[in-house]
Amino acid sequence: MAKRREPRPAVPSPAAVAGPAPGSARLLAALGLLGLVAANVLATWGRWGDVVTDCGRELDVALQLSQGQGLYSDVRFWYGPLPPVLNALLFRARGAQVDTLAAAGVACAALLAVLGYRLARLFAGRLPAWAAAAALLQCCAFVQLYPNNIFNFVAPYTYAATYGISLALASAYWLARHALRGRRRDLWLSTAALGLTALCKLEPLFAALVAHVAFLGLTALRERAGLLARLPPYAAGLALPAAVYGGLWARLGPALVGDNLLVLGNATAGDFGLRHAGLLDLGGSLQGLAVS
Repeated sequence: MAKRREPRPAVPSPAAVAGPAPGSARLLAALGLLGLVAANVLATWGRWGDVVTDCGRELDVALQLSQGQGLYSDVRFWYGPLPPVLNALLFRARGAQVDTLAAAGVACAALLAVLGYRLARLFAGRLPAWAAAAALLQCCAFVQLYPNNIFNFVAPYTYAATYGISLALASAYWLARHALRGRRRDLWLSTAALGLTALCKLEPLFAALVAHVAFLGLTALRERAGLLARLPPYAAGLALPAAVYGGLWARLGPALVGDNLLVLGNATAGDFGLRHAGLLDLGGSLQGLAVS
């Protein structure tokens, strides 16, 4: 007599076990970040900084460049040329008003959140990655830490910092993705973002360079041939800032540094820069550091 077969229990599909489909999860994450950006804009509306004491220089520099003045020759500027030139182009396209650069700042904040999410997503699940991006928006982009939340991404002290931070994070994201997945295109994108960061501000550039130096050092330890194969993207990425600063030096000479870039070398602001860098009284700075 044939043995009766018992019906197999139903096995849930992988999609049912894992939750929403990847496309739906990505959409929910994107809508969540977009909603958080909108909520921050509404919550901080009209409290983004003082145009006289905080961000007025950024507006004035962009205005003068949009009217045909020369950067570093007619208009002094401490940082790289990309942010003021980009802001001047925005003024020409959308009008010279505060809202133009405020909109650019909001877009930069949203980009920072997306990059933070994508970078964290390489190492963690969607919820932790979303939480990291949300923290970037709350604590950095919109500075929801105290009532007078000036010095944010919408109206920063200098757009060279906010643009530079976003480009440095983009460089770190593509570098990490290249290290994990081996896609050569990601390394080209990472070094391109590194070159653009060099046209913004030194501090974001330094942070991005630390990541790249660590990556190249580990690559050299594992395989010498792999290090040589990765040199062309770096040469191409650094060629852009070298060409830009080289052209500016050819046109302006030592005034490019003495009157503009590298504020520590500027005779009119040297003490200010040295004091805030802790170098004017190095002994006292080291003593305070030891105490802390």
